[in-house]
Amino acid sequence: MSPRPDVTEDLVVSARVVVPAAELLERFSRSSGPGGQGVNTADSRVELSLDVAGTTSLPPDLRARATDRWGPASSTGC
Repeated sequence: MSPRPDVTEDLVVSARVVVPAAELLERFSRSSGPGGQGVNTADSRVELSLDVAGTTSLPPDLRARATDRWGPASSTGC
């Protein structure tokens, strides 16, 4: 996944945490599962990712808590 240049707004999580748009990664894909007319003909799922271990938006205590809780998946982007 690579950063999308059209992401221009930061993500405000709380007064303490604001994720810069440049650190967010978007990926669009087709959604699976049941649906109506037009299903699987358009990109209908969005995945928004953040490199928790490498982000500048989380204070060190929150970054450590997130990586402890989520383990390796939080640092590999999976």
